[in-house]
Amino acid sequence: MSRFNVFLIAQFPHSSTLRKRVNLSDTLIFTTGEHAVKAANIRRDSRICLCVDDEAPPYAYIMVEGTATLSSDLNALLHWATRIAERYMGEDLAETYGKRNGVPGELLVRVTPTRVIFEKDIAI
Repeated sequence: MSRFNVFLIAQFPHSSTLRKRVNLSDTLIFTTGEHAVKAANIRRDSRICLCVDDEAPPYAYIMVEGTATLSSDLNALLHWATRIAERYMGEDLAETYGKRNGVPGELLVRVTPTRVIFEKDIAI
């Protein structure tokens, strides 16, 4: 799982869990609801930060800063919702969850990284 982090208009941070995929062009991809706080924040300011951490010793993390774009293209949304479901739910349930999540009212988010920080073996 990853954490999605942005600053809200009131200048306090917003962080939420998300499931994502990396495509062949090194773009991070996830979905969100069109009325979700994530979507509202991206519309206001496309700069975002994602953090993935490994909670098992010796620990590791990666932080990706980048710019995000939103798309309501249903063909792309269904494709990526299914690919994300395959990663998290397995091949057997991927199509079912892809069809459930790749629908009108959901958005596809593509993040182009601008800065990446990675550290592993933190506890060594």
